[in-house]
Amino acid sequence: MPNSELKDFVNKAPQLIGALRSRIVSTSPPDMFVHPLGFLYFELFRQQSLTVRLHIWPGRTLRQTIHVTPIHSHDWKLQSLVLCGTITNTVHCLRGSSIDPTHRVYRVFHNENIDYLVPTSQVGTVVEGSVTRLFQSDAYVVSAGELHSTEVDEATISATLLLATHSPKLSAPEVLGPLSGRPYTHRRPRCTSDFALTAVDTVLSSLVNS
Repeated sequence: MPNSELKDFVNKAPQLIGALRSRIVSTSPPDMFVHPLGFLYFELFRQQSLTVRLHIWPGRTLRQTIHVTPIHSHDWKLQSLVLCGTITNTVHCLRGSSIDPTHRVYRVFHNENIDYLVPTSQVGTVVEGSVTRLFQSDAYVVSAGELHSTEVDEATISATLLLATHSPKLSAPEVLGPLSGRPYTHRRPRCTSDFALTAVDTVLSSLVNS
């Protein structure tokens, strides 16, 4: 069950997403991009250390060819509620070892629609932890700095309402990648207004019919 803070924004979701829709169809739509992990993301609300976002996996593969794994951490606490579709969240940990490591930690820095992945000296072996399959109205939490990965059923559209509470203790998100230790750059492609509008309207319809 969502906690009270998340529940407050869940109740406001139709209004917040409706306002997003109005911005998309306006004469000056916001810049919209596709995340390297294959979802559309839209900021709905921001206040001090709290950000509310809408994430939509549109029912077909948008995931780019990237040089790192989908296992990553955030520099903020993630509280997420499934609005529609199916989400599988997997928690991972990196067991530090200089003997036969499998992955290196990269720090991720953003500049508009470009991600810069900077290798660190930290290496280790990935250990898979809990795997949770979530459906509409299910909620989950990922702590700041905790490694996780997210998968969706690509046969249907999936969406989450996400609350990000930023942590002053962490300076950048991290991702696990190859041991090679070279830096990488990812450019996030733009999302057209028509494509974004179709995805947003599908989510709004699922909220009305739920």
